[in-house]
Amino acid sequence: MLSYASRNVIENYYRLENERYRELRNIYPNIPSHYIHGVCQDAVERVSSLRRKRARQYSREIFDELVKHLGLRKRDLRSRRVVRHLWKKSWEIARHQVDLEMSDGILVPRINSVSLWLVDDHLWKPETYGCYEDQYKWR
Repeated sequence: MLSYASRNVIENYYRLENERYRELRNIYPNIPSHYIHGVCQDAVERVSSLRRKRARQYSREIFDELVKHLGLRKRDLRSRRVVRHLWKKSWEIARHQVDLEMSDGILVPRINSVSLWLVDDHLWKPETYGCYEDQYKWR
């Protein structure tokens, strides 16, 4: 799911869910649907976070290259209008670069650790429904 979302640069949860829910439901018919929804939300969050962070890194480098290429000095950068325009252009270029890297498979989100909380009503059924003392015996 994560590789599909990153390769297609999907940052919208509903789009990812519409494209992949049926396939995951056919592969895993017995798991609760909120697990599939959770996987979709996690994949979208990881892709958008990586895209945002990497674009921020690239935009700083591109901003410095634009200043150098245009031959601007410190006094030229005092104008907020010029600086704002350069940041806007560097951000657009950086986002495009990140999109290209993600669609080519060069930039892929890593999963360092996963924590899974299995809280489901099916796991916590009483063993017997007899007398009062038996209601507190859990599987």
